[in-house]
Amino acid sequence: MESLRKTAKDFDYSKPRAAVETARSASGLHIQKARSAAISKDDKGVSENIAAAALIWPTNPDLKAFSTQVAAYGDMNSRVLSDLDTLIAQKNYREIYREQTKYAGAVLGKPEYEAKLKSTLEEVGKVEKVVLIADQMVKAGDSAGAWEALEEIAQTFPDDNEVNRRRAELSRKNPEFIHAITEARRHEENARPGISLSWFLRARRAYPQSLLAKQGIDRIADKILPEKAPATPPPP
Repeated sequence: MESLRKTAKDFDYSKPRAAVETARSASGLHIQKARSAAISKDDKGVSENIAAAALIWPTNPDLKAFSTQVAAYGDMNSRVLSDLDTLIAQKNYREIYREQTKYAGAVLGKPEYEAKLKSTLEEVGKVEKVVLIADQMVKAGDSAGAWEALEEIAQTFPDDNEVNRRRAELSRKNPEFIHAITEARRHEENARPGISLSWFLRARRAYPQSLLAKQGIDRIADKILPEKAPATPPPP
């Protein structure tokens, strides 16, 4: 148009200029819609609006820049999902819990990954609840009870770093009690109920509130003591 204006003095450029500006605005509007769709994880909306913008103005520099951003985001998102798969395979749920915001954004709109992340966070939530309770017990002066709570959850989540770290710290504070529980379990596993029972009784003396000791005593007692004979029915 600018070239025609210079060579043809009677050229009326107002209408084509208006058409150009309209096309520019329409293309820009579709790019903006594509950005909004990308934020909402609406892949279909992104594709449709990019196609519409390209149809109106194929050489729009903003279109090229946005397409580059989308490609880069897709690569980054794929890497995040790959990391999530790796951490789940390693059972490193604690790391997923720490970076849950990052993973929540990556799985949005992907039902399979949403389910994986939800399940993982729920599992870590169970552990975190026990960890918080144990911390409160330590503050209240009940370090043996805190160790016991962590010991029980560790049977289900043996690889949780926070649980294992706290167990190690508390083990040094309650060596007599923990040694008694460990020996009681070892003898019970090796079918030596009498010796096992004596160790469970030692554990209860070291920490009278111990649920592990009580459960062990009850369990061994059921094996050692004969079942109570049924009462003789009264004569007719």
